[in-house]
Amino acid sequence: LLRMDRMLFDYRVTDTSFAGPTMFARGDTTYVNQRGELIGKQRSASIRYLTENARRLGAFSGQEKEPEWTDEQLAKIVDERLAWIRSWPGRTKRLWADVEVGEEMTKRVIGPHSIQTFTSESRTDQGGWGSYVHWPPLPTSTLDAGWLPEMSQDRERAKVDPAAGDGLVYGPSRGHVQPRWAQVIGMPRGYGYGATMCAWVVDYLANWAGDHGFVLHHRTQYRNPALTGNVTYLSGSITGKWRDDNFDRAVVQTTYEMRTHEGTTMAKGEAEIQLPEA
Repeated sequence: LLRMDRMLFDYRVTDTSFAGPTMFARGDTTYVNQRGELIGKQRSASIRYLTENARRLGAFSGQEKEPEWTDEQLAKIVDERLAWIRSWPGRTKRLWADVEVGEEMTKRVIGPHSIQTFTSESRTDQGGWGSYVHWPPLPTSTLDAGWLPEMSQDRERAKVDPAAGDGLVYGPSRGHVQPRWAQVIGMPRGYGYGATMCAWVVDYLANWAGDHGFVLHHRTQYRNPALTGNVTYLSGSITGKWRDDNFDRAVVQTTYEMRTHEGTTMAKGEAEIQLPEA
């Protein structure tokens, strides 16, 4: 049984710089429970771009149409997903001593992505698990940084109409599930990115570790989005292992990569995972 305490989200932009048509921003998010105990920390570096440049360059031009999958291909995807699920150790301990450097992690398949799957994932990620966002009582500077008004939440209107505060309905997230708004920011169709892809990575690592393992840290670089109709593959391998005597724990290091069904790199990174020794 998974139990998550209520969490508070505190977001602060700690460093910004402008380089031509893009803006680089670093944001820190701290997760704490209702007792004030630290649960985790996240540091995200993002690049903001001018939407008119994205539309002019047409990086995703020609990808407006979703790929079509045969029944045989879909059946193969189902089998691959089941093979990944069956590889989880679950309550059986994956022991540190039994893991070998060079060992391959079972490949995970996700998809084909759809508006339905992106919506379900967003609903779990934002507002799920009894969590809520805490906004500091300060004026926002997002519009000054070039954020589009039509892709921003209307907090005043949301006081009367809650839909105005729902990012999927009105605001920054609706491009994920509404193709019209995806194309406004230079994307060809509904897409998944950022928090969605991060959740896939953490889920992949945590399920490999099993109930007795613990993901200590991961660093992930995002390269390309997941688009509706596409299929995503996650693969990884063990690249190191050691004992951390300072904290009396056994650690393995993994590297992983996320690719589309066509082989395009979506993300890559490395992580440290604690495993039991007995």
